[in-house]
Amino acid sequence: MAPELIRKRLLVVDDDEELGRTLGRMLTRAGYDVTLAASGTAALELMKAGGGYALVLTDVRMPDMSGPAFVMRLRQVVLRGQPAVVFMSGASDEWLDSLRSLGGRFIKKPFLRAELLAMVESALPSARGSCA
Repeated sequence: MAPELIRKRLLVVDDDEELGRTLGRMLTRAGYDVTLAASGTAALELMKAGGGYALVLTDVRMPDMSGPAFVMRLRQVVLRGQPAVVFMSGASDEWLDSLRSLGGRFIKKPFLRAELLAMVESALPSARGSCA
């Protein structure tokens, strides 16, 4: 698969399904191929089934598995081609140190469409810099 095609695949993980659909629409309109998962468990199943996502945008607080716990499991499941990670939360910044230790970026809810798109674009690996 061409690097540009891989670069455009995103996985959005949020237990708020309405918010997930809204994010999916925004990102799709911006030219990304978006898959939605309503839980960390569902997202892990997608990753085990082949994934191929360039970036995972995940909520921090979810009932079945927190965003940080999901990313720790993701790092164990996906051994090659690790996706970039952006965490999102409306909670305080108390999570920031642990999120950074997982190699993720953070965007605080609520955010504007332009802020989301800028964060996603900056978090994606550069197509020019990748040689697969």
